[in-house]
Amino acid sequence: MADKVIISKKIGAKFDLWYGFFTPGAYAEPHSHDFEQAFFILRGEINFIVNGEKKAVGPNTAVYIPPGEVHSLKNERMDMAELLVVSMTGK
Repeated sequence: MADKVIISKKIGAKFDLWYGFFTPGAYAEPHSHDFEQAFFILRGEINFIVNGEKKAVGPNTAVYIPPGEVHSLKNERMDMAELLVVSMTGK
């Protein structure tokens, strides 16, 4: 995933907000975090696998990932997908 940080805890925020895009075939390997994440799909479709359950998510749809949940993402379509990602990394 290519991304651009829009808001960061470096400026005092308690979260990071990223704009990202997945080119066709792009993916993020299964992983987990000790913080919450939320994804909002702007364009295209992303396949999420969360704790072994696969779900295709399209535009104007959000996905919430609680801390510790194993998840991966993949663009299995032929067009680019764009999304916003919020990571609650700060305190």
